[in-house]
Amino acid sequence: MNRTVLVLRRVAAVLALATGPALVAQTQTGTLIISVKNQAGAPMAGVRVTIKSDKLQGQRAGVTDSQGFFRAPLLPPGAYSGTIVMDGFRTASMT
Repeated sequence: MNRTVLVLRRVAAVLALATGPALVAQTQTGTLIISVKNQAGAPMAGVRVTIKSDKLQGQRAGVTDSQGFFRAPLLPPGAYSGTIVMDGFRTASMT
C-alpha cells in the first residue's frame, strides 16, 4: 500500500476518534429575545422579565437593557411563558 494513503487513513481515524464524542454531546438550544416598548414605540430599559417552561429547572429572570431587549440564551426547545413587570405599568403576560 502506498505510504501516503496509509498515513491519511491513520490521520482520518485519529480525527474520527477525537471528534466523535464532541459530536454526540452536542445539544440544540436557542436564544429567546424579547423587545419591550411603550405605547409610543420607545424602548423601555429596566423592565423585569421572567420566563418559565417545563423544559427549564426553575425560571430565568432579568431586566431589559438600554435598548429594551431581554435575552435568554441557551434555552432548550419548548414552549415558554413569562411576565413583564415595571413599576407604574400594568403587568403583562406572554405565552
